[in-house]
Amino acid sequence: MGYDINVGSAAIDRYGTTTPGYTWVDKNNRANAKGTLTRKQLFINTAIAGICKVGLFSAVGNYLTCKQRTAIATPGIGLQEFTVSLPVEIGDYIGIYHADGKVDMDIVGGDGVWFLANDQMNCVNVEFNFEAGFILSEYGQGIALKGAPLMELLGFTIVPS
Repeated sequence: MGYDINVGSAAIDRYGTTTPGYTWVDKNNRANAKGTLTRKQLFINTAIAGICKVGLFSAVGNYLTCKQRTAIATPGIGLQEFTVSLPVEIGDYIGIYHADGKVDMDIVGGDGVWFLANDQMNCVNVEFNFEAGFILSEYGQGIALKGAPLMELLGFTIVPS
């Protein structure tokens, strides 16, 4: 299957790991189209024993809002792939919360990550911490909305006069 949408960073084995009990949002590679995110990949370093949550976020500076979220079954170790169905907009960022276990991450080479303690998957305009250079091993792909006007696909709202 071909994917029109991509968001996040390659889910690969990296040098470092996330800290459990935090919500992490990858600033690298914002969503490139409007549609539905259908596939989520993570590279898990240490097993996550319970449910973890993934979501899509918007950001204004360091203030984030989680727009869409879903729980995924307990992931194993290494590259893990999940089927999801999350509406995505151009410019959305991908994020994860896990109470235990660890996801691979590098501390150099990326645009950075936002992070905040606890489950922030219902946050609205909440200030997150930001760390420049970081890059998470989480990636999403999906199918772009077909048949919509080009301006809508580019994220513009058309208002009748």
